[in-house]
Amino acid sequence: MRDALAASDSSRMSKSRIRAGSQRACTDRVPRGLTTEARAHSSPVYVIAGGKPSLVREDLTTALRWVDRLWAYLVERDNFGSRENRDAVAEMIEDARRHYREKLESL
Repeated sequence: MRDALAASDSSRMSKSRIRAGSQRACTDRVPRGLTTEARAHSSPVYVIAGGKPSLVREDLTTALRWVDRLWAYLVERDNFGSRENRDAVAEMIEDARRHYREKLESL
């Protein structure tokens, strides 16, 4: 179900961007001043100390707070569409919360 939602949302987002005239977000043009295509760096960096992953309590609590803020924002906007979409998003948010809580409990 999540895959179907993601595919339909992605398609809808692309169409709405084009309709809204926000073509800068959809273009393949290289921004002025850059000699190559701009790319984001999002590869994680893992630190192992004493044979165990290094986790920072402050970082985990910050991530958990951001997940909570995201959910509050989504609820405030109330733009989920169907009840099934809202439930699917709520499940993803709860998965993220569970992930960070488990990491915190392991410290």
